[in-house]
Amino acid sequence: MSLLSPTRRSHQKPLERISVRKPAWLGVDVGTHSIKLAIVTHDRPGEWKLNYAQRIPWPSDAEPFASADQFGDALRDVLERSRSGWRTTNLTRAAFSLPKAAISSEDMQVDTDDPATVLTTAAQTMQQLYGSRSEKLAFDVWQPEPVDGGFADPPASQLLWAEPDVVTNSLAAFRACRLTADVLDTPPFTTARASEMMVDSSDSELMIDWGWTRLTLTWILNGRPRFTRFSIQGNVADLVQSVCDAQDLTPSSTELLLARYGLPGETISGFNRVIEKAATDSLQILLDEIDSTLTYLGSRYPRQPINRIILSGGGAAIRNLDQWLSSQIGIDAIQWALPSGVDRTLRQSLWPTPLFAQAAALSGLGCES
Repeated sequence: MSLLSPTRRSHQKPLERISVRKPAWLGVDVGTHSIKLAIVTHDRPGEWKLNYAQRIPWPSDAEPFASADQFGDALRDVLERSRSGWRTTNLTRAAFSLPKAAISSEDMQVDTDDPATVLTTAAQTMQQLYGSRSEKLAFDVWQPEPVDGGFADPPASQLLWAEPDVVTNSLAAFRACRLTADVLDTPPFTTARASEMMVDSSDSELMIDWGWTRLTLTWILNGRPRFTRFSIQGNVADLVQSVCDAQDLTPSSTELLLARYGLPGETISGFNRVIEKAATDSLQILLDEIDSTLTYLGSRYPRQPINRIILSGGGAAIRNLDQWLSSQIGIDAIQWALPSGVDRTLRQSLWPTPLFAQAAALSGLGCES
């Protein structure tokens, strides 16, 4: 689904996996704390490989979300600095997403489910907002389908759009790096695509993106996003700060500690217990948010139980988080991951892979477009 050309809606069938090799795309997941870049390829249908991944924090003095101009300048700077890593012979296109800070939304009252009518209403709303703009505006409609076995409430339509200046400056930043940016997608769809890219995907999954500034929980049924919710509580930044304060460490040292030792798992050390204790509040909020989501979905869709939980984002890089969650909630939890290339150095550079779920999904969507 491309916000740049409003032609897809959430109830369409997932894109078919391609059966021939096509040029790779650079997937760019633009977050509030950092930018994640990834390139995926596959030799056979349904067998994706993560060939490149890099995470670059926003420069400390960039303030990218202060204005559209500052956003464009900061994005261009990050792309230029990472160019030696992602530049390949055939790479000419990028698929990117924008963070929630750059996306606006509002409920849209539509009395029909006809796709043409819904999109016409959305276009009229955009014209009312930006009637004087001459360029193509970036927008789409989020309208979950009713689920078999659930209540018959009609799904609410939601109009989502990116500020025109942000989109214009983003495209200019990519062009400055000799890239054509053709796909701008919204989180529910990239999340669903990320889960589908895993070899052993399940029919009903809850994908948890535990990010630096917020927690996102998306229910995916048969490859389609059916429900999503956000929480700014218990984010990874709060957890890192708690461990920093408890151990008198820098944030970067704390991230390394979390990735190397993490929470209690099959083996338990003093570091595991210290981290678990320091992160108690954030972990409890995470559990509460998961429990609330499971309770809500279980009450409304009792015949569609969640089969497993997939962890992505910075929080998923905490070692043993999957084992710890499985023991707490009684549902199998796994880290998002794709096989990497055969090069040993490349495999090491990609760890931890859950950080790159959204970027990899964008790269894959680009290949299929």
